[in-house]
Amino acid sequence: MEDLLLHPVGTPMTKPFNSGSRAVLRLLASGLCLMTLVSCSNDFAAADPTSTASTTSSPPSATVPVTSAGIREVVPHYATDVTDLRRLAGLADAVFVGTVSEQDGTFVRYGHTNTRFKVKVQLVLKGSPATDVIVEQEGGRDLVKNITYVVKGDTPLEAGATYVLSAMYRENENLYSIIPIYGNARLTDEEAKELAAGKSPKPVADMREAIAHQIAS
Repeated sequence: MEDLLLHPVGTPMTKPFNSGSRAVLRLLASGLCLMTLVSCSNDFAAADPTSTASTTSSPPSATVPVTSAGIREVVPHYATDVTDLRRLAGLADAVFVGTVSEQDGTFVRYGHTNTRFKVKVQLVLKGSPATDVIVEQEGGRDLVKNITYVVKGDTPLEAGATYVLSAMYRENENLYSIIPIYGNARLTDEEAKELAAGKSPKPVADMREAIAHQIAS
């Protein structure tokens, strides 16, 4: 799948990555601006994911000026209609239900902060994630610049909560980059209990159906 590239305002687009990154160009080609996606390129193998150098992942997105509170909003853009679960499923390398164990640090890609979380996978719907995985979510606190990046329309993952996660896989870093906003559907407490009882709550059933009829992006 082609890669998703997120660039700070005024930074030129880099050329597409290798054949392991085809999702981004397909997203950019379709032209609907909805949100930011994360990169899954194998070409980041030489990059240090903990570095504060600019190295992020997603289609271009704009930022508003830093506020007095040190908060910068990232306005996400999509180029495919991921409000359609079939397209979301077709875009994602992996879809799984998991419970967030804890936050696992932050780092910067292309000038925007991402936050890592440890997740316990309860149910795999697409792909082959392990039982315990690391996921990354756009947004977080940049301690160097003293700025908090907030992705418009998205909500940070919470420890102890269970989600249906749709993500791109970064093979060289062995982690999953969550597709913002629509890629982290939180289960209610009642739905989480249904899942624990071996049932299929509505968000899970809906995603199963979407995967069965997924539309490649």
